[in-house]
Amino acid sequence: MATGTGKTITGISAIVDLLNCENMKLGIIICVPYIHLVDQWYEDLVSFKFKPVIGYSNSPQSKWKIKLKREVFEYSNNVRDNFCILTTNKSFSSDYIYTIIKSCKKSCY
Repeated sequence: MATGTGKTITGISAIVDLLNCENMKLGIIICVPYIHLVDQWYEDLVSFKFKPVIGYSNSPQSKWKIKLKREVFEYSNNVRDNFCILTTNKSFSSDYIYTIIKSCKKSCY
């Protein structure tokens, strides 16, 4: 889709639809190529009442690694129904994020 055609809103709307399904639990992982796209997604996610972990090297959430680890642990142990990480492709491919996501006992999309 071309710039300005609503890819972000379409993606978030699909996530909301899934979350509204009965008993749907989701590990939500959003990877984008550039930091400015993280900022764009973040603004739109917040408008839909999401509270994503923003995970990349200079993240404004200085303790994002601890937060992500806690949220994945809680999700895996049925303390929370979902978690959301918003990250760059480069950060997502890091050993740290890979190890945390791999530790998840449930499916993540």
